Amino acid sequence: MTDIKRRRLLYTAQRKTKQWGWSIIRTIFILGFSFVILYPLLTMIARTFMDPKDLYDSSVLWIPKNFTLINIEIAAKGMSYGSAFLNSLWTSVLATLLQLFSCLTAGYAFARYNFPGRNILFVFVLATLIIPPQLTMLSSYMYWSNLGLVGSQWPMMLMSATGMGIRAGLFIYLFRQYFKGMPKETEEAAMVDGAGHIRTFLSVMLPGAVTIIVTVTLFSFVWQWNDVFYVALYDNKFMNLSNGIGSASFAQYFMQYPEYAGFSQYDPIITSNFTSIAALLCVAPLVLLFVVLQRYFVESVERSGVVG
Repeated sequence: MTDIKRRRLLYTAQRKTKQWGWSIIRTIFILGFSFVILYPLLTMIARTFMDPKDLYDSSVLWIPKNFTLINIEIAAKGMSYGSAFLNSLWTSVLATLLQLFSCLTAGYAFARYNFPGRNILFVFVLATLIIPPQLTMLSSYMYWSNLGLVGSQWPMMLMSATGMGIRAGLFIYLFRQYFKGMPKETEEAAMVDGAGHIRTFLSVMLPGAVTIIVTVTLFSFVWQWNDVFYVALYDNKFMNLSNGIGSASFAQYFMQYPEYAGFSQYDPIITSNFTSIAALLCVAPLVLLFVVLQRYFVESVERSGVVG
């Protein structure tokens, strides 16, 4: 074997060793981060199906000795899951549709039209990402109170319709980035064929933005679904799933079941377990929604250039 072949083989072996080494290191880091993130969730899921005796059994870790479904039934009763789910659903869907329309048109305008003060207005849009809503909640409350709308869902809906809803600045930015990345030739060709601005937007630009629309819809729906701040600020008597977790009363229900006979209604382990189950019931529809729309979500993040 010549010296050149020997060096090539040595170089190839070193390169493969480095590749395998980095692959092992990346795998260890991914598994470690996944464990840290998923361990609490897996623990909550496992304890959901445990009998109360299993909660105090040190030998029970993941698989319950006494499998039961009554914990889900009790948690659903405690948080009035049926009515709270419907309230969360209709408010989230309506606010999402209103916010989608307002942010979509605003983002398209910032990306495609030159008008006086465009850059200054976009700076204000970005400022909404920096300024926390707690800083403006007093003035916002006084404004809607003077209009007589506090105590209803109107403030949230009107804010969504005017591009001032939850994370609206982020959605406008996402739409702007996406439309800026679309080729201008298609828009110009449509206008040459006689299409106006509205028809070009609806017939040419909108069909090409399905992925970002799905992503913004998903983000908006999730944040509307999990909203507690604005509901507590404008309509604290409104019961949805998010604030239903904190106001739920599980003791009056689980004490009626024989499995919990002999346990105190103030037992911190049992009550915290029901709070965890209620949280799982709250996020379960969102997990299902993300699984269905995952492909569009990943594609739109790549196209919009948003990282982190």
